[in-house]
Amino acid sequence: MAEHSKIEWTDATWNPWQGCTKVSLACQNCYMFRDMKRYGKDGSIVRRSADQTFDLPLKRSREGGYKIPAGSKVFTCSWSDWFHEQSDAWRPEAWEIIRQRPDLTFQIVTKRTERIAECLPPDWGNGWPNVWLIATVENQLWAEIRIPQLIEIPASVRGLSIEPMLGSINLQPWLSKIHWVITGGETGPGSRPWHEDWRLQIHEQCQAAGVAYFHKQHGEWVPMNHYSPFVHGKNIDRFEHRFLYPNGSSDTKDQNNRLMLPTSCIRVGQKSGREIDGREWSNFPEVQPTSL
Repeated sequence: MAEHSKIEWTDATWNPWQGCTKVSLACQNCYMFRDMKRYGKDGSIVRRSADQTFDLPLKRSREGGYKIPAGSKVFTCSWSDWFHEQSDAWRPEAWEIIRQRPDLTFQIVTKRTERIAECLPPDWGNGWPNVWLIATVENQLWAEIRIPQLIEIPASVRGLSIEPMLGSINLQPWLSKIHWVITGGETGPGSRPWHEDWRLQIHEQCQAAGVAYFHKQHGEWVPMNHYSPFVHGKNIDRFEHRFLYPNGSSDTKDQNNRLMLPTSCIRVGQKSGREIDGREWSNFPEVQPTSL
């Protein structure tokens, strides 16, 4: 779909099929539906991409080299889910494309971890070395559902995408079998704020377990103490403000919140940045693709 990507943790995107159906809170404001609507398409209909897109990893430039060069990381199905049931007929052909590019790393992010085992190729074995399996876990509920399903699958890399981050998560029971964790806030219309404590807890857990940690971006909301007039703009009154409690609630009248200290959040839009304590966290698991 794109030989180059602006997503911080990948180099390119590949969408052999497009469209998806929502399965959890993380899907609520999915960018794919907005993007598809701009093209006059219904994002809830899963459709096979045109051959030029389906075969993108095998396509070559006029000079003869691959359009996606060796060594690239490829976010696979950024406009769908690799394990969506409506793509079952096309997946074997897509697996074969992955087999033919052992020099690429295919990053498969899914919210359908319950379907992974039944959708793997027959010779999966202990995992193809050029495929990373990554589960989206936006809060504790989905962490407890999806992570146990993910860690049952042999893989060269198992990862977690906590984006959008919608609640506090304890990852400690599973981190010994996880190689990579991504965190990030939500962007776009309807984006929801995140609490700094949530990200800090994830970061500390990853450091203690020796798991590679990647903070993609803060999202459109930042805690007030992260606000900078030089970065976000000097007219603070024009920004939307919201209180956020550690449990994810914004209701200041809720009696259940009376013993918790809320964080004041401000919606600064896409300028929120990536830095934490003056640096960016952009760690990857230490693996390299090899021959299948």
